[in-house]
Amino acid sequence: MNKNEIITRLAEKFNSEEVALQIAYKLVADSTNYKNDYIKNFETTTIKNTYIQDEIKNLELNIVDIQNLFEASIDNQDKKENGIVYTPGYIVDYIIKSTINFNDLANSIVVDPACGCGAFLTGLIDKLNEWDTDRLCSFISNKLYGFDLNERCKKDVELVINVQLLLLNKSSNDLKINVITMDSLFCDWSSTLPEKPKYIIGNPPYVKVQNMNKDYMAKLKSEFETTKSGGFNLFYAFIEKSMSTLSSDGFLGFITPNNFLKIKSGTDLRNYIASNKYLSKIIDFDCNMIFAPVMTYNCIMILNKKGNELIDYVVLEKTSDIRDSLEKATFNSIHTSDLDKDGWLFLPNSVKIIIDKIERFDNKLDKQIKTGIATLRDKYYIIDKVKNGKYYKILDSVEYEIEKEMVRPLYKVSDIGNVNNIENDKKFIIFPYDDNRKKPKPLSQELMKINYPLTLKYFDAIKSVLDERNKFKVTEYYEYGRSQGINNTGAKLLYSQFLEKPKFIMCTDDLALLCNGFAIYEDERLDLKCLQRIIQSEVMDFYIKNTSYSIEGGFHCYQKKYLKKFSFPSLTDEQIDYILNENDETKLNSYIWKLYL
Repeated sequence: MNKNEIITRLAEKFNSEEVALQIAYKLVADSTNYKNDYIKNFETTTIKNTYIQDEIKNLELNIVDIQNLFEASIDNQDKKENGIVYTPGYIVDYIIKSTINFNDLANSIVVDPACGCGAFLTGLIDKLNEWDTDRLCSFISNKLYGFDLNERCKKDVELVINVQLLLLNKSSNDLKINVITMDSLFCDWSSTLPEKPKYIIGNPPYVKVQNMNKDYMAKLKSEFETTKSGGFNLFYAFIEKSMSTLSSDGFLGFITPNNFLKIKSGTDLRNYIASNKYLSKIIDFDCNMIFAPVMTYNCIMILNKKGNELIDYVVLEKTSDIRDSLEKATFNSIHTSDLDKDGWLFLPNSVKIIIDKIERFDNKLDKQIKTGIATLRDKYYIIDKVKNGKYYKILDSVEYEIEKEMVRPLYKVSDIGNVNNIENDKKFIIFPYDDNRKKPKPLSQELMKINYPLTLKYFDAIKSVLDERNKFKVTEYYEYGRSQGINNTGAKLLYSQFLEKPKFIMCTDDLALLCNGFAIYEDERLDLKCLQRIIQSEVMDFYIKNTSYSIEGGFHCYQKKYLKKFSFPSLTDEQIDYILNENDETKLNSYIWKLYL
């Protein structure tokens, strides 16, 4: 059984904090170095757990083991609400080396504004092990600061740093550890720090809007430029607060989620960074998972206030050894002025040239892409049973017949199995609107009473449920929760938001509605079958992989914003005929590439 397995088993038998304290106790007891008053007090007041000590006596232990256990002991709800994830050591080391100039460090303030269990603080101290005791302890006491909202962090970090200094043979009674319990975003740093920080390093918390307290979310919106709109993340505010506090010659090094580079809700943060020319270097880990099994996809950013005209960047390819790929990364450069406000693409020049060619034609997909419907209560609208040509909804074991004129075909795109025979996946949905294709209007209750009394009876039975929806302004309570998608008719190509490869599913039913996905509707510019073959080719695969963001499993996002600039050439009848009839996939892909390149 290896070290991690033994520690995990002990943490399950006792608890993570107790095992952390026992590891600290062992490291202290085994050391023959000078022990300061703090360490002496810890050694005499800690109750030795003989069982744990026997289990760990032959293990090679270090302070990282203690930090990992302290982090694991934090309540899961606290982790969710405060965005806590533990940072791997190689990431800590890389950020420190990429951010800090060690030649001027002794006179520089260093801050981790969300220090947690102190990974960045101890990581930096570890790199100063050649400094003598007085110099190192003076730096820690006067220049090194950690802030955190969790009051437990102060105690945990104080122990970890004292044990670390003991192991480095740098213990001293002339030591002050500056870990302050406070909310970094809404406290005045100048009241705590002797001067503006030269270096800010860390892993700020990642918290989505939906996991925030409403009052706190409102406060963020009112106080920060980067969090005023959309589905922002808490780390946006940490970047803004840190940059506003950083000295004019300072540097910031953070690891953050990478989706803000392209998503709409990241627009304000991108504008903030780009307009101030803060970005100096970025490493995009793409779909490599730093914090696995935690499902986040990350990037490292180095920011400063020098007015950067050029940005060094690299996007790491999928790898089984992230650490090695990071150390061997080769950087490209892009002008800050070339950053697109709709999303930052960090691409090699050779790839950018191809992307520009794919987008160069006048025929763009933009106007053809439509979203599906949003009832906000699908299960109450989707038909449960079709028998003898009649449609039924079942509620509390009661069958309600729905007039067939009130029913439209529906495809739940994410559920489509056989793309060549979508009839098997066809559902039906109640559609309480008139037959105006361009602008359907909800049928009035008076008209429903006369022409569709069975459906109205069902709606009356679920009125309380429908009234619970957070609807836009409606005329009738049984309208869909959103008006999107109800006026989309015609042949279309259905597709899901996340795809491993381009997969656009033909649907020739003009009246069929869709949900849980998107559709590209036919227009006069190109036969839909021909368009389908073009956008399912290697050209689209290449385009999306370089312009969209990815998630675990090699899936990429196909939302409208990532497809809208994709263009296709105006084709001759001969070209259309070839595309429609070429069955050799390799030849077809080669032919389509030639149309673009």
